[in-house]
Amino acid sequence: MQWFGDVAGLQESLRHIADKKQQAGRLRAQADRGEDGVAALG
Repeated sequence: MQWFGDVAGLQESLRHIADKKQQAGRLRAQADRGEDGVAALG
């Protein structure tokens, strides 16, 4: 049943997209606070 593999692949893709959206949100919030990420550490 090939479609089981297709569904699993789709779920993984959606999980990856959700992770990237969450990461983008964190970076946007960080930018709004004026933080420079690694540069702010030094």
